[in-house]
Amino acid sequence: MNTRITLLHGWGMHHGIWGQTLDGLAETLHKLDLPGHGDRPRGERMDTMANVLGQIQIDAGVWVGWSLGGQVMLSAALERPGDCRALILVASTPRFVADADWSHGMPAQTFAEFANALETDHRATLERFASLEVHGSDTARRDLPAIRERMHRFEEPARVTLRDGLTLLHDTDLRYRLVELEMPVLWICGTRDRLVPPAAATWAAEQMTNGQAIAMEKCGHAPFLGHPNRFRKIVEEFLQSAL
Repeated sequence: MNTRITLLHGWGMHHGIWGQTLDGLAETLHKLDLPGHGDRPRGERMDTMANVLGQIQIDAGVWVGWSLGGQVMLSAALERPGDCRALILVASTPRFVADADWSHGMPAQTFAEFANALETDHRATLERFASLEVHGSDTARRDLPAIRERMHRFEEPARVTLRDGLTLLHDTDLRYRLVELEMPVLWICGTRDRLVPPAAATWAAEQMTNGQAIAMEKCGHAPFLGHPNRFRKIVEEFLQSAL
C-alpha cells in the first residue's frame, strides 16, 4: 500500500505494544512513543493535549491510535485534518470518564480509585492496568504474559508522566467535535472491553460524516494482541475502501 501509517500506543505502554501486527501493510510504518514513554526521556510531561501534540511528530498519512493514543490521534486530526488521509481508533473513545450525560465511559469513582492507586504504587497500578486490558478476551490467558513482556521492554514511565496521562484521559472530551471530521474514520472495539464500553465506538461513529464502527467479538481492550490476523484484515479492508 503506497501510503504512510503512523501508530500511537495507549497509557503506560510504548510503541512495542503493536508487535508486528501491521508490519508490511504500508510503504512506511512509523510507531510513535508518547512523551516519557518507551525510549523517550523519562519524565517528559504531558500536561495538556496541545503539549503532547507539540512533542510528537505525526507525518501526513493514515493515523492509528489505541486507547489514549486514539484520543491524541483524534485531537491531531481535528487540528490538522488536511494531513490525515484516514483515521483508525482502536478501543478508544471521545470521552473516557462517564458523567451525567455520558453513560459510555468508566464510572468516575472507579477512575478516581485507579488514580489514587497510582500515587500509592505506580508499578502495581501498571500491572493491574495490563490485566484489565486483556480481561474479557477469549485469549486473555495467552495475552497477559505477552502484554507484560512487551510492557517491560523499556523502563516504565515516571509517575508524573503516568499522572499526566490519566489527567488527559479524565479531561479530554471530543464528543461535540466529531462532526467536524470528513476523512474516513474507523472505530475498532472489543465486545468484552472492560475499560472502554463498545457502545462508545458505535455512538461516536454515528456522529461522523464518514465514520464506521466494527466490534471484534470475544475481544477485550487490546484486540490486536489476541487476534492479530483478524485485526489486520479489518484494517486492510478499511484502507482499501477508504484510500
